[in-house]
Amino acid sequence: MNENPSYVECRERLFRAGRAVPVGSVWRHYKGSLYLIEGINLDSTTFEPRIGYRPTEQRGVSFSRLMSEWFEVIPLESGRSVPRYISADKPYSS
Repeated sequence: MNENPSYVECRERLFRAGRAVPVGSVWRHYKGSLYLIEGINLDSTTFEPRIGYRPTEQRGVSFSRLMSEWFEVIPLESGRSVPRYISADKPYSS
């Protein structure tokens, strides 16, 4: 049986996640929408970092996604693959 990570390990996971996806940064989804990062927390079951985000053009609805999903590469119908999200200050390569 695996033990839960220690408080220090949890803080370290959050710190690393926050450096990769800073709170307040804006990210572009591969379909074009922009999202503001509202926070990072740990999944209560897996202790994997979760990214809390919302659309930049509206308030009132927030989402969360596991960090591993955040950085997934998505295959397109064209045969090309792109990251699910990319920092809004970086263009997708064509």
